Amino acid sequence: DKCGNVVRSGGEAPAAAVAGADWIDLFDPAPAETALVTDMTGLSIPSRAELVEIESSSRLSSIAGEMGAVVTMSMPLVHMRPTGAIAAPLGLVLARDRLVTVRFAPSQAIDNLPSRLHDPVEPHSAGILVGLLEAVVDRQADGLEQMTAEVDQISHRIFQLRMMADGRRGGAQRREQESELRETVMHLGRLYSSVSLVRDSQLGIARIIPYLVAVTEWLPKSLNARFKTMARDVGSLNEFITHLTDKIQ
Repeated sequence: DKCGNVVRSGGEAPAAAVAGADWIDLFDPAPAETALVTDMTGLSIPSRAELVEIESSSRLSSIAGEMGAVVTMSMPLVHMRPTGAIAAPLGLVLARDRLVTVRFAPSQAIDNLPSRLHDPVEPHSAGILVGLLEAVVDRQADGLEQMTAEVDQISHRIFQLRMMADGRRGGAQRREQESELRETVMHLGRLYSSVSLVRDSQLGIARIIPYLVAVTEWLPKSLNARFKTMARDVGSLNEFITHLTDKIQ
């Protein structure tokens, strides 16, 4: 679909719309979609296999372009589900005139971003990227708050539980309580895994910010304050993640 200057995969977007878009969002793209974007933009679109590389040199790279450096970045994108979080790679290809995102999991932060791109002063591709990263940070902060509430509920339930002596009358209730404790341990394990995935995603953002500033000479100066604010927010969230991890353990 096309929303203003945003083109998303999943439909038959006209080639002209792809060529003129400021932001192209590829969601689990078919080879034909990737080929179309490459042909229309001249940008190299990374595959999923390339995005899951763990080396820093693979996750952050830049090449010289006619309009300045073109930066390719990747980070884990966390998708929160009722059964726990999962992570999938998110690719970011940033050129002076457009942003291409490549993802393989749903993301409300990204899906809702077009409605937040209302500032006419920042139609710039880098401004869209900053808005995207800010939205991801905000979404993950909300997720951490929810996980903290779950941990608090579990904590109260555990320490208020009184195990009955095993006997003719208490045996059934004791078995029920032991079953509840096993379920609680599994719940804690899912929470710990979810927090770890959010930490990895935040680490990815923390690496992207200084790299982007260092290698992209054409970044608008107006974005500097937002970069600094986001770096502080990521630092605060990492401290909170450490506290929450300790509490779960």
